[in-house]
Amino acid sequence: MRKQLLLLLVVGMVLVITGCSSVPYTNRSRYLAYSQSEENELGKTAWEEIKKEEKISTDSEKNAMLARVVKKLIPVSGMADLDWEYLVFESETENAFALPGGKIAFYSGIFKYFNSDDELAVVAAHEIAHVIARHSNEGMSQQNIANIAGVASVLTAYILTDGDTAATAVTGAVAYGGLNYGFLLPYSRTHEAEADEIGIVLMAKAGFDVDVAVPFWQKFGNDSTISFFSTHPSSADRIENIKRVISELKSGTHTSGVVIRAK
Repeated sequence: MRKQLLLLLVVGMVLVITGCSSVPYTNRSRYLAYSQSEENELGKTAWEEIKKEEKISTDSEKNAMLARVVKKLIPVSGMADLDWEYLVFESETENAFALPGGKIAFYSGIFKYFNSDDELAVVAAHEIAHVIARHSNEGMSQQNIANIAGVASVLTAYILTDGDTAATAVTGAVAYGGLNYGFLLPYSRTHEAEADEIGIVLMAKAGFDVDVAVPFWQKFGNDSTISFFSTHPSSADRIENIKRVISELKSGTHTSGVVIRAK
């Protein structure tokens, strides 16, 4: 049992060391367990299933608006070679999402909140940022680490308690709960803040007005009925983060090297 535990820990360490890379534009170090091709295939498979289940909108105005915005953002993303697809699904759902490999979806219900291409770009750039930062890959990779750590905790408890299954079960439950709240959820919050940051950078590179971002998010700060904004909390921290990024872009101090020139 001790040999199994040692082997598990060694495997975990090797995986983390060999899978480290940096996020574009923010340079944050992260661990990715899957290749870009594996990630793309996962996204493509999920996308094809979603297209079978959802009704694709025929609203020419909404489709044209999304196309105008995304076609300006993709060339500056640094990952224009992905097989990008973007669709509007006909639904009152007020949401948008992205899948690995460059799949972007907007539900028609969210368009009522866009008064301009710049406002739509705030959300589109946020979703594209998740793709180019490979957050889905990182999330799955972190889940792998959590699983290894959880199994290691259970094995350790089994060894230390001389095979007491009840004590081992309790330790396992506590370990997996702690990993979820103390390890996985903070990464999820990091991804959202990072998608906001990268999204603002992409907007600036594509020539959109980044100054609409703060008032756009503020409009929905206290509206919990909008599903997009409930899953992507519009908090004071988010607003301050976006203000910081815009200020750094205007002063030329942002880590991305992108500068917003005065008009």
